[in-house]
Amino acid sequence: AVIDDAVQRNHPDLDANYSIGKDWDFDNDDTDPTGVNGQNHGTAVAGIIGANANNGIGGVGVAYDSTIFGFQVNGWIGNPFIQQLTTAINNASGRVQTVGVNREADVVNMSLGTMFSGNYFDEFLDAGDMATLETAIDNAVIFGRDGLGTILVKSAGNSRSSNHDTNASSWNANPHTISVAA
Repeated sequence: AVIDDAVQRNHPDLDANYSIGKDWDFDNDDTDPTGVNGQNHGTAVAGIIGANANNGIGGVGVAYDSTIFGFQVNGWIGNPFIQQLTTAINNASGRVQTVGVNREADVVNMSLGTMFSGNYFDEFLDAGDMATLETAIDNAVIFGRDGLGTILVKSAGNSRSSNHDTNASSWNANPHTISVAA
């Protein structure tokens, strides 16, 4: 599962490996995570992960035979985003089924970096929402994949600025996520 701003499910680099049945747009509560113009980060990330190996165009994903699907969440890091992210992680781990559909994933990619300056990312967000997110992360790695654990990959962000410290973000510093720097 790719949790991001949007994933273009009919992109020619993705369509052969794409599972439309597991898609969900948590921002608009519908089955199409494609988004609108300018929301293309999730599509690029999904391509790095699972772009088709034999379509004769573009690159090849690192896991080109994987099944990909998108979870669209609010594009601005704030409390609605954290709430949607929590629900997306709960769906990916099988703890929740939005609209009665199993949207479990073995691996969840969250290429959503820390967007705040300073060392206290979580201070800007509701403490209750952050605690619920932390619980969803913890439950995903304990209960996901029938007890084997859902693998949660989290970007550390693209900033090389000294005032962006991913250790100050609880979901990056959580021992149940794999933080990857770009």
